[in-house]
Amino acid sequence: MNLLISDEAFENYIKRSENNYPQNSRIRPDNMDFFDALLSVDMAATSEGREILDVISKLD
Repeated sequence: MNLLISDEAFENYIKRSENNYPQNSRIRPDNMDFFDALLSVDMAATSEGREILDVISKLD
């Protein structure tokens, strides 16, 4: 699988997506890390949460 991206393709991507990309804004307090965020909700309450827990449990 070739994952190289040409400079031309990258520049075209940037031009098309200048105002059409997700912003990287923080959605949790500064003193809360990733694990605090995970523990602050009931991950087993939804099928998506259970799927995430399953994936995390399979990590080495």
